[in-house]
Amino acid sequence: MDENSTAFWKTILDKIIDKIIDNNESHTYKKNQIMKKVLACFMIVVMIGLGYKGYSINEVRTRAFDVYLGEDNLGAVRTEEEALKVFNEVRNELCEKYEVDVVLDSELKFEPTHVKDHGIVSKDSLKEDIRSRVGFLVSAYAINVDGQEIGVFGSEEQINDMLDTNR
Repeated sequence: MDENSTAFWKTILDKIIDKIIDNNESHTYKKNQIMKKVLACFMIVVMIGLGYKGYSINEVRTRAFDVYLGEDNLGAVRTEEEALKVFNEVRNELCEKYEVDVVLDSELKFEPTHVKDHGIVSKDSLKEDIRSRVGFLVSAYAINVDGQEIGVFGSEEQINDMLDTNR
């Protein structure tokens, strides 16, 4: 091969190598651009996922119910069952104290809310609020003679016992 021919092939080979290198660089650049977009999308998805998870954890941890007795707000509790249990305890205490069935004149109402732990009312405080604000009625039997009430008793048995002792 002569010198011209060698130079020609060398020039051709150099051009091919330059073309390959350019294409590789271009390909690498395009590949990098795609990877950057994929990474950005992945990061956005992860951030949205973490934000949603944080929100849902906070949602569950702060879920509560405002307790109302009539129009009075007694505070917030985590579950309705807690407040109903305290309400029934107050009713049972009144039943034991007066030795009759007691009917409370108000019912508890609940409204969903969100409260941190320090905003939850204690069981004792709730019980005291219910005691101080609730009215009650007792089931009783009255003895009427000639349209005039002469006595009130908690049960029919008390009336029968009284009548039996007076015979």
